[in-house]
Amino acid sequence: MLKEPANINKDEQDILYARIPTVFSPGTPISNKQLFAGRREQVVQVLESIYHPGQHVIIFGDRGIGKTSLSAVLGGFATGADSFLLCRINCGADDTFDSVWRKMFTQIEVGDGDERKTIAELLGDTPITPFVVQQQLIPISHDKNVRIILVFDEFDTILDPSAKRSFSETIKALSDFAVPATIIIVGIADTVDKLIAEHQSIERNIVQVRMPRMSAIELEEILVKNGLDAIGLGIEDNAMRWIIELSQGLPNYTHSLGKYAALAAVGELKRNVLLSHVVDAITKAHEQTNHTIRSMYVKAVSCPRRNILKEVLLACAMARTDELGAFAANDVREPLRKIMNDESYDIPNYAAHLNAFSSTRGPVLLKTGTKKNYRYRFVEPVLAPYIRMDGYRTGMLKIS
Repeated sequence: MLKEPANINKDEQDILYARIPTVFSPGTPISNKQLFAGRREQVVQVLESIYHPGQHVIIFGDRGIGKTSLSAVLGGFATGADSFLLCRINCGADDTFDSVWRKMFTQIEVGDGDERKTIAELLGDTPITPFVVQQQLIPISHDKNVRIILVFDEFDTILDPSAKRSFSETIKALSDFAVPATIIIVGIADTVDKLIAEHQSIERNIVQVRMPRMSAIELEEILVKNGLDAIGLGIEDNAMRWIIELSQGLPNYTHSLGKYAALAAVGELKRNVLLSHVVDAITKAHEQTNHTIRSMYVKAVSCPRRNILKEVLLACAMARTDELGAFAANDVREPLRKIMNDESYDIPNYAAHLNAFSSTRGPVLLKTGTKKNYRYRFVEPVLAPYIRMDGYRTGMLKIS
């Protein structure tokens, strides 16, 4: 994947500095279909629902996994005579059923010419109920001859339980009357039941799309095909392997490490990203990580007395996990021995640390199961790659 010539000139450098941020966008959802990588199965699930009257979608999974990007690029999949009206809003803790639909209806206009107004304007102070939503969407879909896609992102942040019950009623009503509008609910959750109330009553009307961590092949597509190749840069195999490994299936980190590694290479007038550039990128990506994540880490490991808190938490970040990102205490043993360079470390040496990480020190770990069968997972999955980057940055781990 190396490209020739190996060096670039100053004019190329200026151009590449401007182009790198266009293909690597950590922290910002992908909205261009051409830059969207992987997720073929999930895309098909969502599109099948859009074309199937009466079905709606719930996209759920961990933070930083690409849920918002998936919902944002759906309009790009319209083909031929198809026409999508895609509207997307972010929900918040203070939102009610009425307020989120008002936000949504500010994006949909009806009428012609000077009489054109948003639905929100036409409704005025009329309380928005599931029946009102149904009545407003039916004529729009017929008049515009479009498939309406309404995305409610960060749905898990809504605290009002009545809002979630009303969404269930709305989904059922739209399904029963085959209204050609698809509601897509996006949120952070392990299960759909945590996202929406009355889940069982609408089970036949919703398609559950769980977003797993991305595979190495999908991350390579982000890094190489959609990123470096698109702007004429190359990368050595070892550098690519490390970026993918450090990302731990989370596309945001692939974007972040890819961006800073590319900038480091271009800064040295190099056309190819080398392992040394990845080392530079680790420090930069670590510095640019969300303040909340950095604060959680500091709280978890801060202690005035000599301890192995950092080492144990790093071992947790390196532990073998199941498909839900969970690990057992014995999965921490080998990584900790490697970090400490001491084969004598065993569960009794760090059991108290796992308990503290699950309680007083954050918590940064979520503990589930029963005694002797506890399993742990990071409360914020994006913490694990951050902790690993910190391990390489501080020398607890070595890149080779």
